[in-house]
Amino acid sequence: LLSGSDDHLINLWDVGAAKATHSNLEPTQTFNHHTDVVEDVAWHRKNESVFGSVGDDKKILLWDTRQTPEKPMHSIDGHTQDINTIDFNPFNEHLFVTGSADKSVALWDKRNLKIKLHSFVQHTNEVCLGNLSVCLDKVDPTLLLHEIINPGIGRSVESFQ
Repeated sequence: LLSGSDDHLINLWDVGAAKATHSNLEPTQTFNHHTDVVEDVAWHRKNESVFGSVGDDKKILLWDTRQTPEKPMHSIDGHTQDINTIDFNPFNEHLFVTGSADKSVALWDKRNLKIKLHSFVQHTNEVCLGNLSVCLDKVDPTLLLHEIINPGIGRSVESFQ
C-alpha cells in the first residue's frame, strides 16, 4: 500500500504484516523528495516495483522501490500549477497521464520525459481525477473521453454533460 500526504512524504506499507490485534503499522519505506503536498501516488501497471507521485510542487516523480527512497528515478517539472493526479496506462508500459490545476491532462512517454507526448486542454477548471480513458473536471460537469490507446491521435473523442 502506498500513501502520500500533506507532510510531503510517501509511505510504503506492508499490510500483510498487520497483526490480528489491530496494532499500528510502521511504513517499510518512506520516500522523501517532494517539497510540497503529495496529491496522488499510483503503482505502475506492469512493473510492481515502480510507482509515480505528483504534488503541489508541480513535480512528477517516478520511483523504484528497489532503489534509495531519497532520490527518484526521474523528476519532471510536469505542469505550471499543482499536479493532482497520475495514472499509468494498463496497455502500454511506457505511457502515463497526469492531471493538473492548470486545467490540463498531459500524456507522457517514459522513454522521453523531456516533453509531453500530448496535452489535453479542454477542461474549464482543474483536473482532479485522472484515468487513461476518462478525465473528470471537479467544477465543470462535462465528462471528456480521450482516445489515448492510439497516442498519435491525441484528441477528445466524446464530450458528455
